[in-house]
Amino acid sequence: RGGRYRGDGMFGQICLVDEAQDMVIAVTAGLNDMGAEMDLIKDTLLAGVAMQPASAARQKAVQKRMARLQYALPASDGTGHDLTGSYLAAGNRRLMLDQRADGRLVINLYQQGRYPVNFWFTVQPGQPYRGEQAWFTPLEAPEPYVGSCSWQDGVLHVEVRMPGAPYVFTGKLTPKGRDVHLMLSGAGAPEENRLYRRA
Repeated sequence: RGGRYRGDGMFGQICLVDEAQDMVIAVTAGLNDMGAEMDLIKDTLLAGVAMQPASAARQKAVQKRMARLQYALPASDGTGHDLTGSYLAAGNRRLMLDQRADGRLVINLYQQGRYPVNFWFTVQPGQPYRGEQAWFTPLEAPEPYVGSCSWQDGVLHVEVRMPGAPYVFTGKLTPKGRDVHLMLSGAGAPEENRLYRRA
């Protein structure tokens, strides 16, 4: 593509080799739209190759900004409450929530089936929690992730990203009396839009 070698994988994994520029671009993005991703790479990264180097002051400002990058959600607005409990839904689905005293929330989403789902994530408000997700595949190393949460208008917003893998999980947990409604989407995430009833 454009005189460059290209390889790609699922959910936004791309590798471009540009021999003329002696350059390799490798991206693990966690996106579902690879066309838009390729356009962004072409219009920003590749277009920037021809630019003159920035001044030392500008480079320092960019490095300072990059050091502060994080996946934090907005601060909670105080409308949240404890959702600790075990919840069940049709199709052999289970959701377990454990609210810790320090504000962290442990989430376990489990679904039986031919390809079972068993996600364990810890999220916290403010600075993202750094953890590891174990997989089903024997001998596969756990995958690091960062997880954030934020209460907004009585809804718990959750975001989990895996910097080393192309997965992003975005969810909303809405209390419904004793039960909870879960909406879950993202790149590589199981799609959920269902009510889980307290067990």
